[in-house]
Amino acid sequence: DAAAGAGWAVTADLTNTAAGPWDRQRLPMDALQADLSWQGDTATVRTLVAQLGGGTLQASGRWQRAPAGASAAAAPPWQIDARITGVDPARLHTQLAALPIDGQSTVQGAGEAIDFDGTLQARAGARSAAPQDKGTPARALPGLRALRLQDLRARGRWADKVLTLEQLRIRTDDAQLAGSATLQGLGTATPGGRADITASAPGLGATVQGELHATRGAGTAQVKLTDAARTLAWLRRWPGVADALADADARGSATLQARWQGGWQNPELHASLTAPRLSVTTATDAPPIEARQLKLGVDGTLAQARIDAQGQLTQGARQIELQLALECGRTGPKAALADSSWRATVQRLQARVRDPALGAGTWLLASRNAVTVSASPAQGGQVDVGAGELIVTSPAPSAQATLAWGPARWHGGELSTTGRLTGLPLQWVERVAGSQMRDAGLDGNVVFNGSWDAALGRTLRVQAELARASGDLSLHATDPDTGVQTQVGAGLRQARLTLTSDGHALELKLAWDSARAGRIDAHLRQVYAAQGVPERWKLLRYETGHVETQHGRAAVLAFLRAWL
Repeated sequence: DAAAGAGWAVTADLTNTAAGPWDRQRLPMDALQADLSWQGDTATVRTLVAQLGGGTLQASGRWQRAPAGASAAAAPPWQIDARITGVDPARLHTQLAALPIDGQSTVQGAGEAIDFDGTLQARAGARSAAPQDKGTPARALPGLRALRLQDLRARGRWADKVLTLEQLRIRTDDAQLAGSATLQGLGTATPGGRADITASAPGLGATVQGELHATRGAGTAQVKLTDAARTLAWLRRWPGVADALADADARGSATLQARWQGGWQNPELHASLTAPRLSVTTATDAPPIEARQLKLGVDGTLAQARIDAQGQLTQGARQIELQLALECGRTGPKAALADSSWRATVQRLQARVRDPALGAGTWLLASRNAVTVSASPAQGGQVDVGAGELIVTSPAPSAQATLAWGPARWHGGELSTTGRLTGLPLQWVERVAGSQMRDAGLDGNVVFNGSWDAALGRTLRVQAELARASGDLSLHATDPDTGVQTQVGAGLRQARLTLTSDGHALELKLAWDSARAGRIDAHLRQVYAAQGVPERWKLLRYETGHVETQHGRAAVLAFLRAWL
């Protein structure tokens, strides 16, 4: 039907006898009728009617080619109008809700600018029979199809690499997102934009209002989690999310409030997160992790910010009350975030710990001085930790030990660290060992000191020691005939455990000497091989090992040998 030399026209009437949902490798279109023409420099879609998803898509439009030599900005205007009637999303894709929708849209442009305005709306009270998906369990389909679209409205413009959404509204039967936004510099090194968005879902609400560019911006954001259980149940209904959250559980509430000033290259941020009570379970066989009276605050810029955190965390019978204050920031404000180096100074760390594995009562951990940490992800994950001290205090009978370390480094796949442990009491061993010491007839007031100097990487370099600093052991015995209990000091002269390296080998030595609890001289040598970069060490073999005991009570020596 073409006029010679003037253009061409196409009419089509096509039928698809094997139509079906897209995710079942079918084309979800039953029929297509089209009337198209090209005349001169103008293309016209007089009519286009597609029967798909149990409904109809109708479209018409016109496009004209720009004159030769004209700039893109001078291109003639074009327009496409479309209307859909009664289209069932479940017939297009089986994971969508079987709720027929109607809608219309207009897309038009001139030069490089494109304007669009479109609406979709579900038919009130309508519901079609969705195709049976034999590849998905029947019990899973209701959840996957539960995201039922009620209406959608989008009106905006794309021009000069700026996307403007003058109006955006997406509403399902239990969630909504509405507002306006502008995004610019997409795909460039300096993206930016503004937004005024409000969103709500079961147990969750959020608002964002403001603008953010590379060097300027200001705004506020708020997220309120009022019912974590309802929000989690809603998230499980999203396709692809149900399996990942199958064993998860969450309960409680939390609130996040934030405001910013300045651009994203170095914004000034003030944010707070509060959770009166929030519990999370990640596995069905694990007790929930519960946060109580949790408060987290961030104030400052990417170059210099302060973070304060406090709250209580519990899991079963384990409990920790934490207080943390640190200052952090990146060291190169002009560098890209991915190439930046970061530093932090832990000003204060205090934790109160209760754990049945550590016995009854509350343990206290507290930092004595500020500790610096610096990291350079762009340099192979290089990490440096400054010198510091941690004081550990046990419950009654109260005792205190100090863990002090020198500068530690992780460079090029090698860890180097030094430090010392002073004032480690024997009673802490009793808490961990349970009844083993009592069964062996042992207790006492022995105090140990220790130290280490190690480098773990391409080679093994280890020098570590734990040795008696003061105190003695008490030996208890009961006469089998009379039942009389006796107690006598062990007369401990030496108790020293050392770990040293020799190339790719580690050697463990125990030296024990006492007047009434015998003498032990033992050592064990193991050979390792480095694997991979950074190196991981695999045990190859035991080379040598022996234990010599002399003149000690059998129970005491058996206890010591069991710990080797």
